[in-house]
Amino acid sequence: MKKSGAYSVRISGLNDGVHEFGFDLGNSFFKLFDHPDISGGAVKALIIMEKKPGLLTVNFDLTGEVSVVCDRCLDHYPQAIEVKEKMYVKFGDKSEEINEDIILIQRDEYEIVVDQYLFEFIILGLPSRRTHPDNDDGEPGCNEEMMEKLNEHLVRNDNTTDPRWDDLKRLIEKKN
Repeated sequence: MKKSGAYSVRISGLNDGVHEFGFDLGNSFFKLFDHPDISGGAVKALIIMEKKPGLLTVNFDLTGEVSVVCDRCLDHYPQAIEVKEKMYVKFGDKSEEINEDIILIQRDEYEIVVDQYLFEFIILGLPSRRTHPDNDDGEPGCNEEMMEKLNEHLVRNDNTTDPRWDDLKRLIEKKN
């Protein structure tokens, strides 16, 4: 596990109970990851941690928007993000990730670095198909110049078939 950073939550000295931590994730945060899907954004991260003996329950609440590339026109547009995730942290002899929801940290750790978790949750919160929202008139909000280029190269299906295949179909139909 990485040591100390701007996006870490101090756990040593915390009493049992609920604790809140907040982060503003801006363009500098997204530059840390240099990911092709996200070029920037403004996301508020609220981390609510419940500490019990030997276990931390960490709730992530992420809201805001990130700048992503439109799958249709390749322009950037702001995509709203609203993510709620939960993770459990247990204490043990070594640090490891048991599964996507449970991590194990050493008993002497004094903080949890959460930047990677925040970024992964944002990526998982993105829709699988990213396109500009439609305009009020129902047309795509994409770059008009790019849409014109795409329409020029669009393959039109005129539903004509090769006459040789038509003859074969008739033979098969007669047989049945």
